[in-house]
Amino acid sequence: MVAGGWYMRCAILGAGAIGTLVAAQLSQIDAVELLLYSRREQAMALAALGLRLESESTSTSVPPSRWTVVESGENLPSDWAGATDVVLLCSKANASEELAAVAAHLLSSEGFSISLQNGISNENILAKHCGSHRTLGALTTHGATRLEPGITKWAGRGEIVMGNCGGNLTAESPPVAELLTHLHSAELNPRWSENIAAELWLKLLLNCAINPLAAICGCENGSLLESPQLHEQSVATLLEAARVGRAIGIELPQDEFLIEQLDLVLAATAENDCSMLQDLRRGAITEIDSINGEVLRIAEQAGIACPLNSQLVALVKGIENSLHN
Repeated sequence: MVAGGWYMRCAILGAGAIGTLVAAQLSQIDAVELLLYSRREQAMALAALGLRLESESTSTSVPPSRWTVVESGENLPSDWAGATDVVLLCSKANASEELAAVAAHLLSSEGFSISLQNGISNENILAKHCGSHRTLGALTTHGATRLEPGITKWAGRGEIVMGNCGGNLTAESPPVAELLTHLHSAELNPRWSENIAAELWLKLLLNCAINPLAAICGCENGSLLESPQLHEQSVATLLEAARVGRAIGIELPQDEFLIEQLDLVLAATAENDCSMLQDLRRGAITEIDSINGEVLRIAEQAGIACPLNSQLVALVKGIENSLHN
């Protein structure tokens, strides 16, 4: 217990770039106790050496004593099982099913889970395992790059947006209000949304417009703003995906606002290598199926043609195949 109240027990499942950024910032809050769940090489670095978080102006070191580290697939600490206040999923979308089951094992009866992953299906997976009453919709627009195990670059400052997606939790619910307070103190810019479905779709649109183009071209996000040709392609991909969202009833802003948001994100994360580019450089499978591929699946069901998004999916998958071969 700390002065003024109890510790909040927070488990971060998937301690990659975004996961370690959030962990590093929350580690500054004495009232937050942290568990990090990560793959072998990263887990070993976080447990033995801690983390170095680099930004444009500062470099912050977090000692390994500040958190408990669990390697993926290993047994969870018995004192965390059924006793965790909040679980944050920060992994790749293809690990959602596995980690949602881990989240269900960790959560207390009053705890809740959120996903800061790419895509629009992760909340449904969390709700299936943890219950809709213990699941919030969420997203982040912070940009981060894992430079090497135990070293993360905070490449672009954004926000963390949360909202109700079918349960009874609100911004005033005690555990939610406590997390929002800690995220604010950690300078992660939290915001509560009354329409998280539209917010999640907006992030999906931005990912569709940025990630595959930057990954294919091997460039930082800012290049999509600097090059007229790339910017035109990015905008066209964005608006094509937006038509799909509107066709299924998602309340999206006007095209002009969407383009403005795209330009703002590109400017704010100009020096960031998007996660899809990072994946290709590591020879890893990307999240293209959960981003542009998700739009294609919905478009097919709605009978809408999406040639630009379809082409980007094909190109990214072609690069994946060439790397694996």
